[in-house]
Amino acid sequence: MFVQKHEVPLSGIPCLQYKRALEKEREEKIKLKEEPPEQPSENGLLLSNGDQSSPPALPSARIETAQENKAQQSLSYAQVQEYCKKLFHFKTIKVLRFKSWSARRKFTKQRKRNKQLQRPTLPEGTKLITFPIQSSGTEADGVTTGPRSKKEWIMNPSGKSYVCILHEYVQHALKKQPCYQFKELENAGTPYAATVIINGMQYGMGYGTSKKQAKSEAARATLEILIPEMRDKIREDAAQNVQSGSGGRSVGSSGTVGSMRRNSLDEPDLSLFDEIKIEDPRVAELCAKTNEPPPYAILLTCIQRNFGLGEMQIKYEVNTLRHQKNEFTMTVNKHTAKVVCKNKRDGKQRASQAILQ
Repeated sequence: MFVQKHEVPLSGIPCLQYKRALEKEREEKIKLKEEPPEQPSENGLLLSNGDQSSPPALPSARIETAQENKAQQSLSYAQVQEYCKKLFHFKTIKVLRFKSWSARRKFTKQRKRNKQLQRPTLPEGTKLITFPIQSSGTEADGVTTGPRSKKEWIMNPSGKSYVCILHEYVQHALKKQPCYQFKELENAGTPYAATVIINGMQYGMGYGTSKKQAKSEAARATLEILIPEMRDKIREDAAQNVQSGSGGRSVGSSGTVGSMRRNSLDEPDLSLFDEIKIEDPRVAELCAKTNEPPPYAILLTCIQRNFGLGEMQIKYEVNTLRHQKNEFTMTVNKHTAKVVCKNKRDGKQRASQAILQ
């Protein structure tokens, strides 16, 4: 609505019109109360209240021009803005106007160039890891022969996994490459264990339902050993009483003691899966986000554990349907599942869900 160029009729804003009518009625009542009582005329007739008869009151006439009537029944831009300011909060926006598209492109390029010349800044609350870099003059056994380096490496851990942070830290600070040693345990909950070995020395150990999860937990435990402030400065959800509720565990016949188990407050919240059905198509995506094994990986694990009980080879069959959809058929021994999917990858996960239930 172009209020600046056109006048708005008062009836176009019903609330304001009603408010003005009430104010006008209130003023008329006050005016009648303030008027003095009328005196009797020469003929002995009262013009107002009295015992004698009075002539009928005539309505007062009013003469106004068309411009005056239009001004009373319409609102200008300033009046509409003043009324709206009483009801709403306004925000001033600066709009840039250009004479041509070339001027606009020139301004946009100049603003991008000025932004690139500015010093880049990190978001507020970003936590960095700073550590000295070991000098290159070291021998094989780790003894420094050259002068000690004064350089420092600054690492931003946001958006990086524990494995990535550990590798970057060890490569720059110790000039070594971490190695991982995996073991299979007789535990249905956490059948895999991983140990981090740096320069022949064993550090943290982690457990998980897959080798990937065990590797991530081992890297996390190693970071807490190498960087004691990792728990407080990087992990915001760390518990203050971790040492009180954690303990060690011995694995295998060699008697090596692993790192501390995760506290219950540090474990990922998997309560979301309690409200999702087994055949829900979002299970594979949620498993990937929570670092849990997908349905197809669980099916492979079940086949490996039941090896020797019959034919455990997985057979696939894909049939193309209408509307860019496919019918995926999976057969494992006597179990067969048919699902409608977008592609083969989606079909494998959904068919595995159907067989596992």
